[in-house]
Amino acid sequence: MKLRLAATSVLEESALNGRYIITEILTGKGAAIGAMAFAGFALMVMAMPLLGSNTIDKKFVAYLVAIFATMIIGISLLLIRNTWRRTIVSADPQTVEVIFAGPLSSTRRYASPTMSIEKIEIVHTDVYGVLGELRIAPLAGAELHLFTDHALRDVKRLADSVLQATAGAAAITITVIPMAEPAPRSYR
Repeated sequence: MKLRLAATSVLEESALNGRYIITEILTGKGAAIGAMAFAGFALMVMAMPLLGSNTIDKKFVAYLVAIFATMIIGISLLLIRNTWRRTIVSADPQTVEVIFAGPLSSTRRYASPTMSIEKIEIVHTDVYGVLGELRIAPLAGAELHLFTDHALRDVKRLADSVLQATAGAAAITITVIPMAEPAPRSYR
């Protein structure tokens, strides 16, 4: 089971010097900033008893506020790391390259000569056949799962565009893989 933050993304396509480029940018920044601001406000309200003279156990309140502050800071850092990132896929007849970039994490770059791409797959990610993801598998290296849970028609279009950008430099074919039916559960 995968645990993912709910986020929407924008796919931008462009061509530059014979290179086809897809950029995926997550659009959850505004909501993340709002959530962090609300958490900061809630933390300030929790700390208000520290300022009052009627608080019986200020030490307990201080510990409680410190625990919640630590949790809020940790969650905020994860939120920034996971929602402010970009995925860039570029392809031309010589190279297919994927870059994952974002704050609070190192930039990861995967590149493979076009001739070394084993397969490009479009995989259904829901039982209705509406959503999918693009998988690119080089002969040597890890299979890359890209644009997960995007509209299947968009993923197909992106896969076709990547294939066209490679200009037939390799014997790459696009395979559409339907989602397996979920196994029946026993309700005993």
